[in-house]
Amino acid sequence: MLLFHEIAHVFFEKRDGKDLIEKIRKKTGLPKKIKGLPMGIVSFINEIMTSSFFPKGYLAQKYSDFKLASMLLGNLNKAYNIKERIENGDISYSSNIYNYFIWQLYPLSIEYGRNKKKIDDSYIEEICKLMKNKVSIKKSGYC
Repeated sequence: MLLFHEIAHVFFEKRDGKDLIEKIRKKTGLPKKIKGLPMGIVSFINEIMTSSFFPKGYLAQKYSDFKLASMLLGNLNKAYNIKERIENGDISYSSNIYNYFIWQLYPLSIEYGRNKKKIDDSYIEEICKLMKNKVSIKKSGYC
């Protein structure tokens, strides 16, 4: 699944994916960098987008034995604490933040996967909206 994740990055980059993300980032008003993330927002959105399909997202759920729901729901207290921290601006870098966004994007990922749609402006806009609505950027701060 990790190999598919990395291949997806390569294909997306060949389609000028980072430029597309940057265009949508500007349009939605997200900052270039957010305190707590060791990477710029464009790279972070790229990781969220790719992760929403592989290694834990929709296509991984469809084609492998890995089950995201049991991982997230197996420890509801931890999942709830992660959700609360993220929504209160604590987006320190960890796999937990990817799991949160994978879960939030899952219905949209299903739609794109089942309909064999390419990642487009609408998908990236949804990620940006989630970031603005679910992550308190004012609390986490700009860099």
